[in-house]
Amino acid sequence: MNYILMNKNQEIFKCAIDEESGLFLKIDEVYNSNIIPPGILINNGKVDKTSINKWWLERSIPDGRKGLKAALNEMGLDNPKSLIIKGYGLSLSDQYWIRPDHRKTTWEDINYFDNAFSDYVGSHLMGKSSVEEEIDLASPCNTSGGKLIKKWVIENNKRCLIKGGSGAYLQEPFNEVLASNIHKRLNVLPCVNYKLIWDDGNPYSSCENFVTKNTELVTAYQVLNIVKKSDEISDYQHYINICEGLEIKEIKRYLDYMLITDYIIGNVDRHYNNFGLIRNVQTLQYIGAAPIYDSGNSMWFNTSTLRIDFLKDIHSMPFKKLHSEQIKLASTFENIDLNKLQGIEEDYYDLLSKSPDLEVQRVDKICKGLQNRIKRVKITLCQ
Repeated sequence: MNYILMNKNQEIFKCAIDEESGLFLKIDEVYNSNIIPPGILINNGKVDKTSINKWWLERSIPDGRKGLKAALNEMGLDNPKSLIIKGYGLSLSDQYWIRPDHRKTTWEDINYFDNAFSDYVGSHLMGKSSVEEEIDLASPCNTSGGKLIKKWVIENNKRCLIKGGSGAYLQEPFNEVLASNIHKRLNVLPCVNYKLIWDDGNPYSSCENFVTKNTELVTAYQVLNIVKKSDEISDYQHYINICEGLEIKEIKRYLDYMLITDYIIGNVDRHYNNFGLIRNVQTLQYIGAAPIYDSGNSMWFNTSTLRIDFLKDIHSMPFKKLHSEQIKLASTFENIDLNKLQGIEEDYYDLLSKSPDLEVQRVDKICKGLQNRIKRVKITLCQ
């Protein structure tokens, strides 16, 4: 079927999309190359199909998400890629969408920043039956990435993301709250505020959307593809160079703070889609670094209690494979007063103690681990 890729009400290009696979089959006519998503390759005036398809499919729910197959069966669908098409590719992270070529629909008519959306998809993705009898597949949940169960809801007219945990411990929601508390105590850079909620005895994290109808999240992956990297420089320096070229202020300070706080919580999942920049959709000007978000895969969340070892190095992302190596990249420490974290392990202990899935031995051990990592990062910053 033929569509127009849109950014709000601006036409970008005409295309043909396969309804089943969700892939762009053909790009016929480019109307405005200036508003093509950042990082998409353009060769000789033509949009690179591989590049645009990779960006597009990043919007879909990954096949590995828990309970996805059962949810799709309940909704009468074969794969999550078709959900993108059903919801016109709309997201709460940006304003890109696909308009059927024969329709006159406007962004104001269907965007999820201003308009209500069905809970049908979200409920099924959370493993529950929807209270809505009518099938309605128009939802921002269609473009929610990541393997954890999650859904978008509207609370007090605000768009909020509800996200669960994994494995036997369901620990990720608690870790999101811990990260929020660390950032609030240090008060260095903006962060997404996560709170802990419960539903049917299970813990979830909840946070308000930090993207507005006039801004978009440009992930680090997209940023890194704006300019081709030289073999002589690292991804870390390449990212800094591009951001400085975009007039992002104090980007090194932001990255170093992120690396330091990720070290403290032992974050193993700071991949290139888990941080980035905020851009104004109208002016295309970059506003600054996105607030720090998505820190749940930390604090030995999927490691058995017996195997937690404070002396063993922890896997890291995105610039180095181990935290002990990655933290060496950090060199800007001004305004980071780690003494403000005194007693944070006690607050974390109280938080974890609310979980019926975490035995006392585990809670005690990971809280001591948190205290240990704060001490170690203090030593590192003093060297």
